[in-house]
Amino acid sequence: ATEFRAAGMVPVLCLTFFAEAYPDKYMELLKRSNGKSAEESYPFACAAINVVYMLTDIMKLKSTTGNSASLQEAASMRANFVKMLEKNEKAFMELFCVVFLFLDSEWVRTNATYMQFPIVLKTTREKTCAALRSSGAKSPVSVADIMGIELFDE
Repeated sequence: ATEFRAAGMVPVLCLTFFAEAYPDKYMELLKRSNGKSAEESYPFACAAINVVYMLTDIMKLKSTTGNSASLQEAASMRANFVKMLEKNEKAFMELFCVVFLFLDSEWVRTNATYMQFPIVLKTTREKTCAALRSSGAKSPVSVADIMGIELFDE
């Protein structure tokens, strides 16, 4: 419940955007998140909340506390993100879709179980930070390319 309060309604808006913009990918993730057993499933809604929280946290969109290194990294990611927003007002929603797809692909790649969700989330955070810090992070499409995610039609 604490995570939901921290992210507000944004995860709901992001999931709605994902379902409407990319219905096939969304349904693929939703079905896969409901594994053969509870142990093989991952918490879909919780994952969405965590992705939103992670994006706002790594770019320090809500807070500017932290050590100077993390603040400098956040500023770099935020600068790339602002450029994305200038070109696409839905850039945050698009990034959410990319990062959620990466989380799902990491879940599948590692054959993770429910108890390994924090490990998958940590890897997702690291890969997202690296992608957003990259000089090539000019749009959600380029971030998807950097992260090895296929979402957008060429």
